[in-house]
Amino acid sequence: MGELLAFHIARRDFSKVYDRVELGGVAVIQRRGSRPVVVADLEEEQQRLAELCPFHPEVLRADDGSVAVWLPEFGVYGQGANLIEAAEDLLDEILQYAREWEGQLRHAPNHALNRGWVRRVQLALGRNQLHDWVFAGQQSGTDS
Repeated sequence: MGELLAFHIARRDFSKVYDRVELGGVAVIQRRGSRPVVVADLEEEQQRLAELCPFHPEVLRADDGSVAVWLPEFGVYGQGANLIEAAEDLLDEILQYAREWEGQLRHAPNHALNRGWVRRVQLALGRNQLHDWVFAGQQSGTDS
């Protein structure tokens, strides 16, 4: 069972908070008048969200040889002369969507349910990791 820590106590004893999480626990922290937040193990959270919110990119090839990659979870797509360019463009669109979601879209009824997928983007440690998550199970982007 968790314990709600006051922000000033968590700040003062942050090494203990960190140790608790490192040993498999979580820390729930609340600043006066704010909603509680949780400090948890990053890898565990990444794995949990990967199971709950998988990405399903769809690769589309045009007659002229160009490629588009559609990501239905966010309703965005990337395009390029080949799969590598389309994938890079899609990552730009995903990152832009996540920024817009943090700013305003999280309040919109048709975007509020995207929280889990946005959280995956937020927890990615760099563009390469995000690429790997989005394209897990896809053929490698070696088109030229």
